[in-house]
Amino acid sequence: MTDTSLLKLMCSCMQVIELPPGVEPLVLWEPPEASAEEPILVDTMLTRWLRAHQREGVQFLFDCVTGLRSDIGQGEQILNSRLMLILVYRKSQ
Repeated sequence: MTDTSLLKLMCSCMQVIELPPGVEPLVLWEPPEASAEEPILVDTMLTRWLRAHQREGVQFLFDCVTGLRSDIGQGEQILNSRLMLILVYRKSQ
C-alpha cells in the first residue's frame, strides 16, 4: 500500500469526535486577531488519546515543519516528512 492510498484510507475514515470532559483541543497555531484565517487544530480523534508529553511532541513537530524550530535530528526529519505528507493531503481535500 502506498503512502497516498494509506492517507486516503485514513482520512476517509475520520469523523468528528467530541472531546471528553477535561480534554482541551490541541491548537498548533493561532492566527492574529484581525486575521480571517482559522486556527490549526489536531483532529479530535487523535487529541482525545494524547498524553501531555505526546501533545508536546506533536507541537514540536509542527514547529519544526513550519520553521519555528530548527534544532532537529534525522529521526525528527523522517517524522516531519510523514507529517508534511499528511498535511498536504488534508489541505487538498
